[in-house]
Amino acid sequence: MAVVMAEPEHHRDEANRSEFEMSVMGPRLAEQAAAVLRKDPDADPVGLVAEAGTIEARRCRTEYEQKSGIEIDGGAVAVVLPKEILTEILDRGFPTGAREWLFSGSRGRELRFVVCTTNGFRMAAVPIPQAAP
Repeated sequence: MAVVMAEPEHHRDEANRSEFEMSVMGPRLAEQAAAVLRKDPDADPVGLVAEAGTIEARRCRTEYEQKSGIEIDGGAVAVVLPKEILTEILDRGFPTGAREWLFSGSRGRELRFVVCTTNGFRMAAVPIPQAAP
């Protein structure tokens, strides 16, 4: 699991912030997914971008800290991780249809990810760059 801290929040409304996360952090996460796939071609990663103050950001940091033994500061997170870990991070109220789409991805070709904000979420997919030989 690779953690990439998201850009600092600016005084933008939530829609603009989530659009920024999708357009900027999505490609960064896709690069991380490519690195994961170079190490494990059978992996099927998904992505999470969670704003500071969301339960998803807190759960993600807790999961990382428990697995790595490294404590990280609070704040926003952007991460590529296995589907089973994201299942544990997402709230039980996360819509079934959105969960099914997120986890159905096309292995190695695109990274599906969710952007969690303090008032909701957005979903997106970005192509995963081909691994260099």
